[in-house]
Amino acid sequence: MSIGLITITHNGIGEQVVDAACQILGQPHINVRHLVFAPTDCIEDVEQSLLGAIKEIDTGAGVLVLSDLFGATPCNIAHRAMGEHEVRVLSGINLPMVLRTLNYAYLDLAQVVERAAEGGRAGVIECRRSHDHDQ
Repeated sequence: MSIGLITITHNGIGEQVVDAACQILGQPHINVRHLVFAPTDCIEDVEQSLLGAIKEIDTGAGVLVLSDLFGATPCNIAHRAMGEHEVRVLSGINLPMVLRTLNYAYLDLAQVVERAAEGGRAGVIECRRSHDHDQ
C-alpha cells in the first residue's frame, strides 16, 4: 500500500513538476491528483475538491499534499484538510521533492514527508563557476 499524492498549486505548477518527475522515473505506482488554484476560484469549492480527491485516492496509507508557496491560498486550503484525514502538507514543491516522494511512496507517510522535505532542501544549490570554488 502506497501513499497518495495531491498537488494544489497556482497555474498548474504541481502538475508540471510531477510530469517532469514521471519523465525521469516513469509512471508512478501511486495515486496522483492535481488541483489548480486561480485567484478567481471560490475557496470553498477548491476545499471541497481537495477533500474529494483525498477521499478518492487514500488507500489507507495517507495522502501527501504538495503546495507551491507557504502561506498562500493553496497551502492554506491544504492545511485545513489535515484535520479530516491522514494528510500531511509540504510547501515549496520542487522537482527533487517530487522525485523523492515518488521513489519512497511505499514508506509510511511520515517517512515519505521526511524524505521529500529533505530532497527539496538538498535540491536547492547555488551553482558556481568552477574557479569560484577555489576561493
